[in-house]
Amino acid sequence: MTRSHAESSDSASLHSVLPQPVSQRFTQAAIPWLVSRVLVGAGFLLALALAGEPKPLPLEQGLLSWDATWYRSIADLGYDGAPDGAIRFFPVLPILGRLLSPVFGGRFDLALIAVTWLTAFAATVAVTELARLELQNERAAQRVAWVWSVFPTAFVLVAPYTEALLILFASLFALALRRQRFLAVVAFGVLAGLSRPVGGLLVVYAGAEVWTHRPTRSQLAPAIAAVASPALGVLSFAVWASQSAQGFFAPFDAQSELRGQLRDPVTRFAQAVGRGVTGDETEMLHALATVVFVGLLIAVWRAGLTSWAIYGAVGLLVAVSSSNINSLVRYGHGLIPLLFGAAIVFGSDRIDRRFAQTSLVTAALGVVLLTAAIFTRKYVP
Repeated sequence: MTRSHAESSDSASLHSVLPQPVSQRFTQAAIPWLVSRVLVGAGFLLALALAGEPKPLPLEQGLLSWDATWYRSIADLGYDGAPDGAIRFFPVLPILGRLLSPVFGGRFDLALIAVTWLTAFAATVAVTELARLELQNERAAQRVAWVWSVFPTAFVLVAPYTEALLILFASLFALALRRQRFLAVVAFGVLAGLSRPVGGLLVVYAGAEVWTHRPTRSQLAPAIAAVASPALGVLSFAVWASQSAQGFFAPFDAQSELRGQLRDPVTRFAQAVGRGVTGDETEMLHALATVVFVGLLIAVWRAGLTSWAIYGAVGLLVAVSSSNINSLVRYGHGLIPLLFGAAIVFGSDRIDRRFAQTSLVTAALGVVLLTAAIFTRKYVP
């Protein structure tokens, strides 16, 4: 399969946009990775300064608050021993935490944090490499690394959440698909589906790629397997749940209990606007985020990244279709096309460089403030 929008990116031109030393790629990823941790730490300190007594539970729990408590319980006790509802959390993160726990003397909390930090760094490297390949611009690729690292919900790159795993596997999935390494595509697709239920939506991206760049007859079977692999990851966990007496639909039923019934996304967006106008700040934040996300996807579409735009549109529609959209911003954080869109918009010649830099500083401040809101129970990550 070849890509019409990247016909000029033969081995010579691709070589020219990639930094030569491998160490340089890691160094470039390390700076935004480190900054995200500093910003989340600043948000924690701000929460400490603002919180009264008794301190909010997330502040007492630190990085093992909110969803991270569930992952620790699953890593420690397994799904059968964890509290009811744990089945909605997919298995890759707790499995990795359990495997790494002996290194930390059996401390599942430290192991989960280590897994998250390591995968967040690997994801920064991988999504930057993917951006180099897709955007064919080194500066734009670096902007993707920064957007990913200072997204307002950067808390989930520091605390044990699965956004880092999803971006890592999704980036490797797309890189392998571009290079027609179908065995690797299937492996990363299954892992993405086992990391988060929305990892299954990568079938949309892969399907669009295969449809646009038709495989040869010899490539057809591996291409079909590649497209199906993210959904197979999700379904394999459902099959395991059915075998463990939880029930095939248990992972999805548990999600629907939390997120509510599916809604028409246009109506749900209008509801968020209405509630925001009448004083609900969280709903207004989600309404504004939806508008921004749509704008970023339009930029991706206009840049010729059609498969990414389609995948991003489906992912956004799914996120806005829930009755409860409390975590909408975090879901946007896990969509690669939105990261590409931000890099494209802020790298445009129409955007003043000082404005782009000011926007980056504003985003960093947003990380601090939103992290403080998360620790003080003002915002649900």
